[in-house]
Amino acid sequence: MKCEGFSQITDLVDYLDNNRLIAHYCGFDITKELPSYWTYDRFIRNLDNEILQDVMHSQVLRLAELGIIDTSFIALDSTPVSANTKHNNPKSFVNNKFSKENPIALFDDSDIAKRYGKKFEDLDQVIDASSQNKEVVSGYHVCEAAILTENEKQPMSIYSKIYSCKSDGFKSKNDYTIKSIDKVIEVIGNKRKDKNDNEKIDMVFDRGYDCNQIIKYVDDSDNYFVIRMQDRRNFLFKGKKKNCHEIAIKRKGKIKMNVWFEDEEKECYVSHTKVMMPFNKKDYELVIVYGLSEDHPMILLTNRTIHSKEDVIKVVRLYFSRWRIEEYFRIKKQEYDFENMR
Repeated sequence: MKCEGFSQITDLVDYLDNNRLIAHYCGFDITKELPSYWTYDRFIRNLDNEILQDVMHSQVLRLAELGIIDTSFIALDSTPVSANTKHNNPKSFVNNKFSKENPIALFDDSDIAKRYGKKFEDLDQVIDASSQNKEVVSGYHVCEAAILTENEKQPMSIYSKIYSCKSDGFKSKNDYTIKSIDKVIEVIGNKRKDKNDNEKIDMVFDRGYDCNQIIKYVDDSDNYFVIRMQDRRNFLFKGKKKNCHEIAIKRKGKIKMNVWFEDEEKECYVSHTKVMMPFNKKDYELVIVYGLSEDHPMILLTNRTIHSKEDVIKVVRLYFSRWRIEEYFRIKKQEYDFENMR
């Protein structure tokens, strides 16, 4: 009897794809396409862990009844683990942990809610993103930056700063964002301004970072960015000043693709066009994603050059990799009780 353990869903997907007989024994119809990563992810999210524990418990008892396993003794095992080396110490940011070509950096501005706190120092007002109605409560802001590891594509936090706009010495939120960008560049170890295209970092931001200062700062660092645009953003389009949604509704999504959005896999259509930023008169690519919302299409801005359908899909995939840092921060709050600081 052989047991396999998997720490990542991607490992399980690869194993079953390459071992169809095992997939058959697991109950899958191997004459059809096996479930995707997102199907497993959704299953694990939606299933109560107690159900899995009950299943495991009943299976162990059944195996004991059949005489396949012996329950007369308990075996313990151990293995040495090397510590404090640059290869397995998460605090040691060696370059080979990240992709050699276009490493992906994710940025997030989250919050720590302290809705019942009254005596905390420099207590600020924040939007509680975890609340159903996005309530404004007492709390602190958190500026987070993470780089995806090369193989598992897991976010490794390299900058995390809790701050309050009411603190002495506070300059601006952009000041913390710029420090997080600098930290990413420092960790990757490539500060040159004449990088090859595949050496540039892909920096991914949500619409809270739609700001001329941030766009200029990343652009001047000779790295790539993908930023979701706010509804009020205007561009110069064919020589005239136009709102981003005015540009979007006059185009049609010709590229079909599937993305993971709001805890489910959705089909969408994508288009792109060139626009100019009024503040610096530079051309950028506007990537428009239709079908994810009934209200407005999703609009992304990038300084990546787009020549093909694959280039457009690459930009969309980069933006949707952001869910990894949001998931990381959710786990940080729920599993490590991050909000329960004193």
